[in-house]
Amino acid sequence: MRDLLARILPESVMERVEKESRRWYYECSCGHEFDIWSMGGVRYKAAGHPRRLVTCPECGKTDFLRLNKRK
Repeated sequence: MRDLLARILPESVMERVEKESRRWYYECSCGHEFDIWSMGGVRYKAAGHPRRLVTCPECGKTDFLRLNKRK
């Protein structure tokens, strides 16, 4: 998805997309936090705190984790 967006969006917009996406993160029960951008995802101009089935890159546990946004 990011590659497609990078091809069609101007570089300045893509920088804003990356900055916004890096603010959205998951926190695993092991305490590890990881942002959606590092997982290959994009979240731009979004609201809410959905739960998604993700695997923690630190401990390897798969669980429904809430997506949070840093202020």
